[in-house]
Amino acid sequence: SGSGKTNELKGPDLYGPFWITMTLIFIIGVTANFHAYVHHTAVAHKSSGSGSNSTSMDAATAEEEAFDYDINHLLHAASICCGFAFVLPTILWMTTYCCMSMNALTLAEWICLYGYSLVPFLPVAVICIIPFGIVSWVFLAVATAVSCLLVVRNIAHPLLATDAGQAKAPPIILFILGTHVVFFLFLKFSFYHHSG
Repeated sequence: SGSGKTNELKGPDLYGPFWITMTLIFIIGVTANFHAYVHHTAVAHKSSGSGSNSTSMDAATAEEEAFDYDINHLLHAASICCGFAFVLPTILWMTTYCCMSMNALTLAEWICLYGYSLVPFLPVAVICIIPFGIVSWVFLAVATAVSCLLVVRNIAHPLLATDAGQAKAPPIILFILGTHVVFFLFLKFSFYHHSG
């Protein structure tokens, strides 16, 4: 019967969230440096002027060669992504389970939700190489909305299933929305934002 098959399904695994997070860290580290290089090159060409003399071309080439990649992008991406994928779900599980006595989701389920919610950011991080600020704003906002929708859609029903949950769930859901906005701003201003 159909209910027998449901009981035989495996529970949440942590392989997917782990590898998605590690892949996103690597992609952000690479694309943030590439984004900075593209921006640096555009600024170098703009500052050298549109003249065709060899002095301005030599200056632009020297500016391009002066670019140095930033290995700290990888470290910052690791701390931000691991915090979002592993620390935040742990805090939410502890809050709902220990403080609010709501056993809606297990810790592994929280981590799976947050790990898989990072999938929309994988292609968007590559798109953010495009050196127009509006592109990264729009695509990061869309990825954040999809990610947040995935989490809220999957936790709303278990949290609201009980009478106690109906009173306690709205602050948790608002907190989840707020942390997604903070994650979006961290990504934008830490990796894909350049002045000038």
